[in-house]
Amino acid sequence: MNIRRAPLSRAFVTPEPHQPPRRDPPVRRERPAPISPPALIRRSLQGHLDHGFRPDIEGLRAIAVVAVILYHAKFLGVGGGFVGVDVFFVVSGFLITRLVLGEVASTGTISLLNFWGRRARRLLPAAAGTVIVTVLFARQMLPPLGLRSLASDTVGAGTFSANFVFAHRLGDYFGNQLGTSSPSPLLHFWSLAVEEQFYFCWPPLLLLLTRRPAQYRRLLLATIGILATLSFFGLY
Repeated sequence: MNIRRAPLSRAFVTPEPHQPPRRDPPVRRERPAPISPPALIRRSLQGHLDHGFRPDIEGLRAIAVVAVILYHAKFLGVGGGFVGVDVFFVVSGFLITRLVLGEVASTGTISLLNFWGRRARRLLPAAAGTVIVTVLFARQMLPPLGLRSLASDTVGAGTFSANFVFAHRLGDYFGNQLGTSSPSPLLHFWSLAVEEQFYFCWPPLLLLLTRRPAQYRRLLLATIGILATLSFFGLY
């Protein structure tokens, strides 16, 4: 005879504890490393930086210098000396801009003290020697009335403000000075003054644009366009 066990009452069964469903831990996605400012500037200027030797630029510089020398020597009535100066300014501005942009792309900044120091070591010894020799000869050759203007011209040449000195004195210092019988012996320092003023103003402006490294090229082109427009308005 088979005896069946009666099922236990549910009241006497210990209920199993409720366990929440398992959840996999969230996958942490690593954030990409921030791009350094030099890398952003290189990306912005990609394809527009040139570090190689440019024989065409060097050739233009030589032609500009020869044109100025022939003009002042009055060789065979060669004219256009000031065009040679303009070409030299453009070439010099291109080379300095390329040099500064190369430093910006590699370091993300510009060492202004190092830049100005290199320019000073390159230009100041020759400029100082030229001023000293010119003043010594001019004191013996110029009339006494011309020595007063020579003093102001010497200060202008030494402070790289000769262009402002001549412009303030004569207005159109190109025609008036070169047309007189005794122009200032330091007249040629006007071009060096313009070049040095460019060195003092342009690199700090390029350094200021590094505050927006991702938009560096756009800001650079906009700045050049604005300055070019203002220069044309200044001429007319």
